Amino acid sequence: MFQFFSYCEMVAAATGKTGENADKKTQDDGGLNAFQREQYRLLRNGDFMNCPDAAVVACGIVVARKLRVSFWAAVALVVSFAAADIFTQ
Repeated sequence: MFQFFSYCEMVAAATGKTGENADKKTQDDGGLNAFQREQYRLLRNGDFMNCPDAAVVACGIVVARKLRVSFWAAVALVVSFAAADIFTQ
């Protein structure tokens, strides 16, 4: 998550949207504001590649890969607990 927030700061600085990134009014229950939710969606869909700044794109590639890995690790964890519960009964 720290890398994701750092990535959001990089995108905000590159696009001139630092105010949107710092906005606390649009935060949801998870702590992400509208700008961060949009960046998360762009990372999940692969649409972050359109940024003209090569450093932001390079960081986005790393963060997107880590988000995918953490998502599938969470899925595997849930499935393994469900399977363990089924086989212990």
